Amino acid sequence: MPLPLIVQTALNGFTLGMLYVLVASGITLMFGIMHIVNFAHGAILMLGAFSFLILYQFLGVNFFLSLLICPVVIGALGIILGRICFQPFRGELDRSFITSLGLILIFQASMLVCFGNFAFALRGPVQGVVRLFGIAISWERILVIVVGLVAMTGLFLFIKLNKWGQAMVASAQDDVGGMLQGIDLNKVAAACMFIGCGLAGVAGALVGTIFSIEPFMGEAYVVKCFMIVALGGLGSLPGAVVGGLILGFLEAFATVLTGAAIGPLIAFVIVIFFLLFRPRGLLGHA
Repeated sequence: MPLPLIVQTALNGFTLGMLYVLVASGITLMFGIMHIVNFAHGAILMLGAFSFLILYQFLGVNFFLSLLICPVVIGALGIILGRICFQPFRGELDRSFITSLGLILIFQASMLVCFGNFAFALRGPVQGVVRLFGIAISWERILVIVVGLVAMTGLFLFIKLNKWGQAMVASAQDDVGGMLQGIDLNKVAAACMFIGCGLAGVAGALVGTIFSIEPFMGEAYVVKCFMIVALGGLGSLPGAVVGGLILGFLEAFATVLTGAAIGPLIAFVIVIFFLLFRPRGLLGHA
């Protein structure tokens, strides 16, 4: 492969990777702190995309203001879902999994009734591409990279510097011990759901600017992101970041080398082959 094509593919892989990181980080938080399997997280991403579509395209709200409102709305929905649907099954992986399957059907059916089985595309605030040394990248992809980096940097700073972030870490390590130290597990769970679903909302909004929005769009993302969580190590937030970027790069390069139909399949095979030899993932504990 010529060098410009390698760099071009790497940029595309980094864009994909940032979308995967945003979604996989939310799944990791919920699994690590609440001990639930939220398979409806892809449907949450889809709701974020449609919320952004309503705000930006239908109501005419400013693009960046919509990008700020959307994760707040989806995060608030996450708090409600956490309180009603997931906290009663805290630590019960099978029941939380079944509950999340029901939520998928409800959310998809709701969007089908409201919008039909159509695909929508969004125009970003800036059109065109940036060209440099034979490499071209669209402004929409640059936006995905920048917003993803800002969101993940904010998340890590929140966890490291904020008392609620520290409470989330303590609850993930030992929820009983954290409760004995005065940590309110219900509030920690609410914060976890708000942040996790808010990140999915951001990802959904960004997806619409480079791909399309439709009621079943979340299915592919949630499958890939659970693979990422396993690759990075269950419950490891840095592992979700590393795993998301790795899968993004693998998928981009495999697609260029073998085609759009086979590329993602090859990336999955590589990840599965790796997990056969290291089941705990890259940064998971033994």
